[in-house]
Amino acid sequence: MAKSLEESLENGIVLIKFKSLRSGNIHEREYSLSSDYVKNPIAAQSGDRIICYDLEFQKWEDIDKQTIIEWRAL
Repeated sequence: MAKSLEESLENGIVLIKFKSLRSGNIHEREYSLSSDYVKNPIAAQSGDRIICYDLEFQKWEDIDKQTIIEWRAL
């Protein structure tokens, strides 16, 4: 089992539930950073935001780590 959200994203698909800073709505989406799902994945991240690829909408998204309610590897 992966030790961190970042490691889980690099290894496969992760379901992330978070609160939007813009709307205040709760979102639950599937994201990845794995080269199996993403062209040109991000190699390293730092700071209080995580950049990940939304698999359904096929776009990059940055999520404030403090807004993450829960996550789990799929």
